Amino acid sequence: RRYGDDYRVVCESSAEAGLAELEALRAQGERVALVLADVWMAERPGSDVLNRVRSLHPHAKRALLIDWGAWGHRPTADSILHAMATGRIDYYVLKPVRSGDEQFHRMIAEFLHEWSREHSPDAFELAVVADPGSPRTHDLRDLLRRSGVPHGFYNTDSTEGRALCEDADIEP
Repeated sequence: RRYGDDYRVVCESSAEAGLAELEALRAQGERVALVLADVWMAERPGSDVLNRVRSLHPHAKRALLIDWGAWGHRPTADSILHAMATGRIDYYVLKPVRSGDEQFHRMIAEFLHEWSREHSPDAFELAVVADPGSPRTHDLRDLLRRSGVPHGFYNTDSTEGRALCEDADIEP
């Protein structure tokens, strides 16, 4: 109910069904903002699913769903730490324990806010169009990030980058 106006929310009952849906979304050119997977699923661990999501939708935020107190279960803690260290997940989220669980929704809202700031062309007053490998680009993006300036970054070779340059009547 909270996210349906701005996002299409898809729930699947298995890892394989979820991955099939994510593959279909990729084939359709759809952008995916966030994928949640249970840390322990019947077919495979959630970190394996989210690792596959990383290749299907590299810009999607990825989080493991865990039960409250799961950090005390050594295999779960090891799985979370390994997934974080290897970049399979962005973070973990405690499963909601009751309807309207505000801690759960705060985490989801933070993920979605971060994703939309990074990937919505209309979300920024400042757009940087540059070569991502340039040292000057790195310096500029670092300065903007450290200063807390919301900005979008677009590669000069990307469709969005070329369109922004054309709108500003400048050469990429």
